[in-house]
Amino acid sequence: MLEIRRICSLRLLLRLAWMAITGFALTGFPRQTAVAEEPTGDRNGASQKEFWGLTKLHSLHAEISAADWETMQKVIGGMRFPGAPAPAERDANEDGSIERHRTAGFGMEFPWARAELTFDGVTYRDVGVRFKGNGSFMMSRGNLKRNLKLEFDHFDPALRFLGMKSLNLNSESLDPTKIREVLAYEVFREAGVPAPKTALARVTLTVPGKYDKEPVGLYTLVEQIDRDFLEANFQTRKGLLLKPEWLRGVEYLGDEWEPYAARYQAQRKATEREEKRFMEFARLVNEGTDVQFATEIGTYLDIEAFLRFLGTTTLLSSFDSFLFSPGHNYFIYGNPTTGKFQFLPWDQDLTFAGFPMAGSADQLMDLSLFHPHQGENMLIDRLLALSVVRTRYRDIIIELVNGCFSAERLLKNIEAVEAVTKDLIAADVEAAKARNEGGGFGFGGGNMFGA
Repeated sequence: MLEIRRICSLRLLLRLAWMAITGFALTGFPRQTAVAEEPTGDRNGASQKEFWGLTKLHSLHAEISAADWETMQKVIGGMRFPGAPAPAERDANEDGSIERHRTAGFGMEFPWARAELTFDGVTYRDVGVRFKGNGSFMMSRGNLKRNLKLEFDHFDPALRFLGMKSLNLNSESLDPTKIREVLAYEVFREAGVPAPKTALARVTLTVPGKYDKEPVGLYTLVEQIDRDFLEANFQTRKGLLLKPEWLRGVEYLGDEWEPYAARYQAQRKATEREEKRFMEFARLVNEGTDVQFATEIGTYLDIEAFLRFLGTTTLLSSFDSFLFSPGHNYFIYGNPTTGKFQFLPWDQDLTFAGFPMAGSADQLMDLSLFHPHQGENMLIDRLLALSVVRTRYRDIIIELVNGCFSAERLLKNIEAVEAVTKDLIAADVEAAKARNEGGGFGFGGGNMFGA
């Protein structure tokens, strides 16, 4: 009974963390000046270990030609939110002249451009750059500060940044605290879930004739989940990597691979063996008898890893995920070493009860630990119906609540990040005002449209 009461106290811990990160600017935390790292010379000689970190702050200046900057603005498609600019219409005369990246979420197409980047004093030329995002982009598309994707090898196949081919710059336009994502990924990693590493960056922009070292603002740098990530976390570059969109959990789509490749977004062409393995997994989850499921699920799914992923997602009240319909912001990895599938987190800007489409903050902080998802999720429901799995899941929750999700640990991380970002966030607000920008509606503050 004592341990059950400790599990139930999760709601109070989550409330404490949520109140802290949504109101940290109003608390009595000591005001400290943001401390930036000095340029360290040739960053190619530095290591990723030195680059990443909860409170690591870097400087990034981007210079983009006026023509390329204009091209970047020609984003096509996407749905329209109340108060947001209308999606751009396709210009048929330009279809062949602009290289675009199409997203599977809202169906937007982002044009690629060239940029010269100066990262901590070292310059990289001919870097591919584009905007990115779904709702976060739609609600900030009229602002200067928007999510960015950098591809160092896009125009120069040999170019790397600390060995990396790509890097994500997240504007956190939907998060008024600007720190949810770095905190959430830190919790995932401390919980033993392979998750992207993060850092922070102060970004400025030059577009000749338009901007001259214009302060764009504070960004979260997020590691890309790709072959390099797999090698660092699983000691292999092989295996099937999927990024499902509009899918909750694991849905069975039949015995032909084509619909899986599209809906589950295979990151490369799957082998016949990989196709067969995943379809068998999906069929077992959705159509296997109870006896078959109980007997065979452990041969397809890394159950311990999944329970840690599920428990951490639930504790963080991360509902813009596979917990909520239609479901996205996660990867599934078929580990060839173990022969089992694992789930990996992605896009954590709306954690800590910050996704109002799923309910109010109070409602999201009252999530059921054993049924945190909306409606039916066959994988979660069937797993937690197994008594031995349910018991192990409860034990993991207790471990996390007493460890990486304890009030002491969360507040320590919040204070550390706040010391680095507080002045920069205030400067962001002033810069947006000077440009007469709305700054995005900021899920988690006021109602969903920032009123």
